Amino acid sequence: ERVDAQLAEYFGVKGGMLVRAVTPGSPADHAGIKAGDVIFSAAGQPCLTERDFASLFSQHNSSMPVAVMRDHKRLDLNIILRQ
Repeated sequence: ERVDAQLAEYFGVKGGMLVRAVTPGSPADHAGIKAGDVIFSAAGQPCLTERDFASLFSQHNSSMPVAVMRDHKRLDLNIILRQ
């Protein structure tokens, strides 16, 4: 879900995508992404929409770094796309 200006201020980001659920066993789950995280960067690029994320995701073969905000703290995670 896209984070609007009011939610962005609450989470301490300029924008991003709020993670509402993570499928157990998925690449996001293995990377440590949790429901309630805000993904605001992927592959070093601002990631403000699902389309941004999908585009960046399709450009990477094996892994992609993502930055998330959790409890007002930045976490840098790595999503393994293929093993």
